[in-house]
Amino acid sequence: MAAWVSRWIDKRLKKLQTLAPSTRIGLAKFSNAFLIGLSILVGLNTAGVDLTALTVLTGAIGLGLGFGLQSIASNFVSGSCC
Repeated sequence: MAAWVSRWIDKRLKKLQTLAPSTRIGLAKFSNAFLIGLSILVGLNTAGVDLTALTVLTGAIGLGLGFGLQSIASNFVSGSCC
């Protein structure tokens, strides 16, 4: 179902001429990844898997990525290169 919805969104985005091609591709890829991830989570929840541990794990990964990418983000905002 997620793949079908993703293809439908992709077709609709390709028809939009007001968006840049790179924006259309980015939105299509994001929607595809989001829908597949959401369907996996719904499937796990339906199968009876406790998602509390997954929440803690993703929170820890997000925190680590946040600290790791802090200098890159500050350089990007300030306009510094490399």
